[in-house]
Amino acid sequence: MHHSILKAAVLVFALTTFISCRQAKYVADGDHLLKKNKIAFLSYDENGELIKDEEHEGIYTGDMYDLIKPIPYKGTKLFYNRIDTARYQNQLNRKHENVWKRMKTGKRKEDEINKRRIEKSKSRGKSFYNHKTKKMKEVKNGWRDWVIVHMGMPPVLLDTALVTKSDQQLEIYMKQRGYFDASVQDTILYKKPKKKKAIVEYMVIPGEPYRIDSFSLAPKTDPEIITQYKNFNKADKSVIVEGTLIDEDILNLERENFSAFCRDQGALFGLNKNYITFKVDTLGKGHNAIVYMYVAPIGVPDPSNPDSTIFLPYRGYKVSNVTFMLHNPPKDTLSFKYGFAAFKRDVMKKVCPMKQMVIIRCLIL
Repeated sequence: MHHSILKAAVLVFALTTFISCRQAKYVADGDHLLKKNKIAFLSYDENGELIKDEEHEGIYTGDMYDLIKPIPYKGTKLFYNRIDTARYQNQLNRKHENVWKRMKTGKRKEDEINKRRIEKSKSRGKSFYNHKTKKMKEVKNGWRDWVIVHMGMPPVLLDTALVTKSDQQLEIYMKQRGYFDASVQDTILYKKPKKKKAIVEYMVIPGEPYRIDSFSLAPKTDPEIITQYKNFNKADKSVIVEGTLIDEDILNLERENFSAFCRDQGALFGLNKNYITFKVDTLGKGHNAIVYMYVAPIGVPDPSNPDSTIFLPYRGYKVSNVTFMLHNPPKDTLSFKYGFAAFKRDVMKKVCPMKQMVIIRCLIL
């Protein structure tokens, strides 16, 4: 009984010693493991009191965390930290050096064998010989390499240069969401010196956001574009809502939807989203802005001077000619029941009882 208890105690002690390996064991002096990234928003409430919160209006923090680099590894570093990286590197160097020596010896023997074969072939009057090639031996990196590759993850170290870059990326993201006055400051919290760990907290000061006071096409917009935008609004395709934040994603979605509508419904096949831009006018409006949508004219090379460009107004394409092509007529085009004139008339009215498959090709001029 006592012998079993002693065995169990020894096993528990061994496991505890193995698992309690300090994660920062092989972190160099002056470096720190990045334990966590945190984002917090600083703003003022109605009473002017400064409040700190993890969420903010119109902001999805999941996207913001994706912009922060580096990303700390959240799994265990148990097996990676059990390997002494210095011994591991020395082991790799020894193995590669030994393999290289054997390769040189093998190459020398290979050359000697081929030399004898060449001389033997010449003595027999032959112009060819069987070339001897020794197979290159694969280097086995050892058990330490296997543990690191298959069971371990390297530690993620704090990099202050990447922290500064993350500040900039977060500011850009906030401005794209309509917070044009936003700023970001970072604070690095260091743990005890022996632990060599750090937490980076990004303090986002959003400021007051800018909202859409009105949205319209820019002055002097092409008449055809004006007509199509009216139809676009009548079809309830617009995603712009006055009073909401000036979100860059919403503006991009508006130009994608409108350019697709012009191509599908207005036959403006030359128009794509790259022709559409926006201008935000905040002058004298406080934090409300007038947003203008600009649609650039189509530029084509000047026939009289190919080095210059002329701009043409938008015009929708119209059907100039329709050709009916019978898919599988047994004889000629007059061989079906009602005659070609009746076929053309009745197909246009969609009452023809013909069973043959018909392909209609529109020639757009």
